Amino acid sequence: MVQGGVSAAVAASVAGSAAITLARNVGTVTVSRFFGLWASEVAISQVGGAAAWTGAITWLGGGTSMAVGGAVLGGITLGPALMVGGFQLAGKGEEALTKAREYEANVNVEIANIEAAQDFLLQVKRRTVELANLICNLNNRAKSALQELEAQPFNRDRDASKFQEVALLIKALAEIMKIPILDNEGLLNPSTLTIQAKYKTLGGI
Repeated sequence: MVQGGVSAAVAASVAGSAAITLARNVGTVTVSRFFGLWASEVAISQVGGAAAWTGAITWLGGGTSMAVGGAVLGGITLGPALMVGGFQLAGKGEEALTKAREYEANVNVEIANIEAAQDFLLQVKRRTVELANLICNLNNRAKSALQELEAQPFNRDRDASKFQEVALLIKALAEIMKIPILDNEGLLNPSTLTIQAKYKTLGGI
């Protein structure tokens, strides 16, 4: 705003000076001759000193009272000054508003990305918990079956099916633990869902 105000002040001063210069170059003013017996139109550029200044003010639409000590107090130079200043400050305001809207749009995009990331993390957590529960159940069943086999001497006819069950449980555990939760692109590995469905019944889920 300070920089905008300085720019506005400079531009306003130029605008005011330009208005007076224009009046002096192309304007005429009525002057009295021989004690007011008649009047004549004279170019402002031909009039010097205070008369030229007053004539320029009059030509621009103001009265002589508008010029006090060389400062214009009316709308002749003040009008352009305020107009230019207003344009300058309005332009700065629009620029700031545009930047604010761009920033808001970027923030909204980042918020959407964060929400998407949170949703993805919840999916990963859910899949991890599901596989962890499956592994826990398979491990408990395998330990229980091994304890039964170790409780007595191995009998092929009696314990063959139990041994096969333990082998299948251990194979399932090894296969599950080898599969990464995420693939090479950082997405959920679809194989985790496949193997979960494959051993869900074996795990008693």
